[in-house]
Amino acid sequence: MVRAPSPVEGEAAPRDDPSELAELARRCGHLASRAAEAGRALSRDSARLGQGWQGTAAAAAAGELVAAARLVDRLPGLLSAAAAVLRDYAGAVEQATDELARLDARRVHTLVRQPPGTDAELAVLQARRAQTMARLGDQAVLAGRRLLAVADAVVPARRTATGRSVGPAAREPALVGLLPMLAAQRARSVTGGGAGAVPLAGTPAVLVRSWWSWLTSDEQARLLRTRPRQVGRLAGLPAAALDAANERLLARYLADPGDRSVTDDVRRRRQAALVVAGAMARARSAGDPVTGAPVVVRLLGFSPGAFGGRGRALVAVGDPDTADNVAFVVPGMGTDVVHGLPGLVEDAARVRGTARRVAPRESTATVAWLGYAAPGYTTVASSTPATVGGARLSGDLLATASRPVAPHLTVIGHSYGSTVVGVALRAGPVGVDDAVLLGSPGAGVGRAAQLHVPAGHVFVGASSRDPVSYLDRFGLDPSHQRFAAVRFQAEDPTRNPGRLDFADHTKYLRAGSESLANTARVVAGEGEQVTRAPYRHELPWRPDGISADPEARRRPTRVDP
Repeated sequence: MVRAPSPVEGEAAPRDDPSELAELARRCGHLASRAAEAGRALSRDSARLGQGWQGTAAAAAAGELVAAARLVDRLPGLLSAAAAVLRDYAGAVEQATDELARLDARRVHTLVRQPPGTDAELAVLQARRAQTMARLGDQAVLAGRRLLAVADAVVPARRTATGRSVGPAAREPALVGLLPMLAAQRARSVTGGGAGAVPLAGTPAVLVRSWWSWLTSDEQARLLRTRPRQVGRLAGLPAAALDAANERLLARYLADPGDRSVTDDVRRRRQAALVVAGAMARARSAGDPVTGAPVVVRLLGFSPGAFGGRGRALVAVGDPDTADNVAFVVPGMGTDVVHGLPGLVEDAARVRGTARRVAPRESTATVAWLGYAAPGYTTVASSTPATVGGARLSGDLLATASRPVAPHLTVIGHSYGSTVVGVALRAGPVGVDDAVLLGSPGAGVGRAAQLHVPAGHVFVGASSRDPVSYLDRFGLDPSHQRFAAVRFQAEDPTRNPGRLDFADHTKYLRAGSESLANTARVVAGEGEQVTRAPYRHELPWRPDGISADPEARRRPTRVDP
């Protein structure tokens, strides 16, 4: 007899409950009514205030009440819009669930009867099931975007405490804060868990932040202790929480198994952990160049087995949650945890230290971001690693930009890392104020304006001796005038005196280099102070990509800001 398996055995099934979504929609409607009542009460109170209280304090209080009333007046409509989104998505989930039930019933019927062409019929049913789940996934993403758009409408464009403008991508959606049950529901739905569920990696940072804030301190501590792997991957958590989770993981990998029979994979992961721990220790021991105080170093991400064993690690030098200026440093070809992370962390620390000297009154943090599968020599011509890495980078940038008080945010891409940066920025605004492309083979676009960074805030450093910077493999050479970026001086005093040299491709963040000094000025928010360089230009009657560089004739100097 043929056993009829469970209809969903080993297969995906909707995790969102339409009844729970409908309940959320009802609660949004209820909150809309309460918000309307609160708006009327605020209006009455502000009117009464002026009747019996006069003076400066009274005027200030009245102004606050009026501002609050204006905000609350908008909430009923926005909450009603959120309720409509939830109702629509609940209907989509219910429809998909019914359709999947019919397909599963046909699958069981086919398996039991075993008619001619059973395998073909099962393949058709499986394809339809996959299509239904894919369609539901698209609808879930659309619903999430609509909810975040509604939430973002609550917060008008504002200025931060430092006087910098906060754009839509860097706002904290107030609606998410008003609907903690929405964040909790999302956490449950994406994991299938209960009260202790952890959102999946990739959940929008605003939802992660709201979910975390509504946990008690005991619940947070328990999750950091029992679920460090899941918690340590959540962009949007406080840097201290990410560090606590990932350092717990690091300690596990550092523990000596004391068993000669351990696998090579275990040894490789322990080696990666040793490299990460060593790089962080060196960064901590350096001290701040202005105050001499110890530097905070956070492990924002760590997965030694990621990318086929090459590893993933995100190390912050300085505190990215409180710093006035935050910069991500994205490496290029051939970088992995064991062979590339120490140098990347040193570069990030050097950028931070130089930026501190440029702007000693402002705090700065840099993030050594090894969050993608950097290509090797055989795959460097492919854009696939940049496409995948750019999507991950954009999420981490947006999580930083969506702090309650947004920092001045810079992203620095070296070599193939500049291509990753281009992918991350061309998809849409992620709150980046400045972008720096160093030794770039192309940023995946033909114009700086396509990178969703404020005009005049895409900077390019290209050494005249760096052969990689002439390749324009992934778009127009950014050091040309047609690209319309700001080219700054990036020659190193130790450059090859007479010809192109791959060694000069690695000198952009070397101490004393023109490129490091100019990059630090951008990171510190002093981009207008960079020393500009003339653009390259194509040579006539030569193949595309063969350029003349006026910087080749200039003698570089050592720069120590």
